[in-house]
Amino acid sequence: MEAGREAVRTELETVQRKMSSLDDEYQKKCREQQAALEDRAISERQAAEQRRHLENTLETAGAQLAEVRVELGAAGGRVEALELELGGTESARHDAEWKLATVVSALRRTVGITTPAGDHAGAADERRAARSRSCSPRKGQSASFSVMFHDDLF
Repeated sequence: MEAGREAVRTELETVQRKMSSLDDEYQKKCREQQAALEDRAISERQAAEQRRHLENTLETAGAQLAEVRVELGAAGGRVEALELELGGTESARHDAEWKLATVVSALRRTVGITTPAGDHAGAADERRAARSRSCSPRKGQSASFSVMFHDDLF
């Protein structure tokens, strides 16, 4: 019987050592699981914070986009207004050129200068000749005024 008790005692010690080893392993795994849970919670908080930051950035970008669209619309309106103004200015310029050509033509007829119709080179030659002419200034005028006056006529 003594031998049976000794065998049971040995068996009990072996089982207790195994149980202690399993308990240590269980405690270790519990600590690892707790650390993993804490890491996951930290990661979730960081992800939520990053998400909020990105949502704010997206909202700001959306507001800026809306502002830029408004500015673009206003700029488009200004472009259209300037194009209309330019068209009016070009029309006025063409009218002024036509009127000036009519005045120049009338002055040429009055002074007696004639050029072949549509010969613009002749008009340029006449301007050069007028510049090189020696004009006597009128009383009270300088020579530069006379030359300038001739240049404006042609």
